[in-house]
Amino acid sequence: MKFTIECEVFGALQKKIKKNEFSLKIKEGTTYEQLLTKSLKFSPEHLRHFTVISNSKSIGDLSEKIPNKARIKVFMTIGGG
Repeated sequence: MKFTIECEVFGALQKKIKKNEFSLKIKEGTTYEQLLTKSLKFSPEHLRHFTVISNSKSIGDLSEKIPNKARIKVFMTIGGG
């Protein structure tokens, strides 16, 4: 079964996606990691630099399954010293 999620990407990530807000149909059981690497085509090596917020909750484990009707925001973590 498939369902629709809402995604929003910020900063430099918008260049790859070409827009910052969009809807996406995904299969039930899709993980955040699968969304980022397979659907959005981000490199697995770069995932550690991303912050993912789903339905106002920070996602620490990208192997977690995405719930139906999720509103997902993806940011690049900014470091400093």
